[in-house]
Amino acid sequence: MSRLSISLALIGLAASPALAQNEAALKNAFMGRQVAIRVDMPASHKGVDLRFDRDVPFDLKENSDRIREHDAALQAGDVIQVTYIKVKGDMIEFHLGGGGFNWFSDTTTKSKTYSPKSVRETDLEKQIKYETDRDRKRRLERDLDYERRDREARDERNNRDIEEYNQRARERDMDRALKSGSRFNLRFKKNVPPDALTPEGFERYLDPWVDFSGRSSRRSASPSSSSASSSRSSSSTISRAPQNRDWKKGTPRREMEDALGRPNRERSCPGDSALDCKIATFDDGGDEIEATFVEGVLVRYSTTRRR
Repeated sequence: MSRLSISLALIGLAASPALAQNEAALKNAFMGRQVAIRVDMPASHKGVDLRFDRDVPFDLKENSDRIREHDAALQAGDVIQVTYIKVKGDMIEFHLGGGGFNWFSDTTTKSKTYSPKSVRETDLEKQIKYETDRDRKRRLERDLDYERRDREARDERNNRDIEEYNQRARERDMDRALKSGSRFNLRFKKNVPPDALTPEGFERYLDPWVDFSGRSSRRSASPSSSSASSSRSSSSTISRAPQNRDWKKGTPRREMEDALGRPNRERSCPGDSALDCKIATFDDGGDEIEATFVEGVLVRYSTTRRR
């Protein structure tokens, strides 16, 4: 074995315990904790991919497509328990409420079945092939046709039963999927960076999408919150001091409206798009904030100070 091979093997042996220790540190810090999520998450083990080798880690269209396909198991503002963390290669899996339903291996539906030819059918086909007597050949063909129709009728009855079963199974699977949570997949280029393997660094990476304080951003339905909301709406014209808040990409629209009230103006984004894209202008005391939302999630904003 060459010196280079030996060196690489030693590096690999040294890295494995370190990686395991870092994974253990993340598990000790987060597993069992309650966190609040800031984005809707699909009812699927595919979860939400965050690609930190790109300028924009969160792909809104990809997430919307997954939610359209399987519905949302978790909604922005939900408080959910961290159930598992796995570090492997160039990614970290962050499981919430079970980590998501696997639509490939967890489904309980059955496939339709089709019976093979019977021995009788096979024998008849051989006899017909070599039979020279016309009348006898017609009788054999009638017998073969009967055998085929009988087999196809049995298959049709069985497959009707399977389809009825599958209708109930799909409902059960969807119910399980909606209760199985979801996950974030933090993907990096080549390797997970060291700062993502510390509890503090890991929180920073996920902060735009997860509130580790566990405080829900969802509006309460209690009477007190309703009256507070009404009060905020009625006093929306009153001048307030600017909050000077650094809004993060991925912030749900409802969170900005909780802080700033309803927008003064709103328009659709220019161009054709399959996604719901709105540009809203908020009053923030002496400032005016123009925010762009795609599918109800902040993607960019700018602040203009009034003169």
